[in-house]
Amino acid sequence: MRTKRLLYERERGVSPVIGVIVMVAITVILAAVIGAFVFGLGGEQEQPPQARLDFAVDGEQVTVRHGSGDSLAIRSIDIVVDGTSVGSGALEPGGSDAVYTAGETIYTGSVDSGAEVLVVWRSPTSDRTTTLFHTTMP
Repeated sequence: MRTKRLLYERERGVSPVIGVIVMVAITVILAAVIGAFVFGLGGEQEQPPQARLDFAVDGEQVTVRHGSGDSLAIRSIDIVVDGTSVGSGALEPGGSDAVYTAGETIYTGSVDSGAEVLVVWRSPTSDRTTTLFHTTMP
């Protein structure tokens, strides 16, 4: 008699614990799914190029070269000096279909001391921009 009583008491204690574990698991799974949609992880995202850009200064002359990494299309990058775009006309080699690869010069120009120089990537399919390079002239 005593054995049956202990057995039933233990089963009663297990059922609520399993119920709580199942509810916590459901909550975690729902939170992960909702978080994926809220942060846009459910869809495919366009990634900016991964490129190392090198910076050289000779007096007031600055040169930005593509050091290594992904190729950079002229139509998707912009050079900004002190908040003003220098435009694609300042980029070498010219032409809207040109692509920079490692070792090629992206920009050469005269820049004042203390000026801020940025290379900005613009997504061709959205309004997204990413700064690939940022420096301040010495």
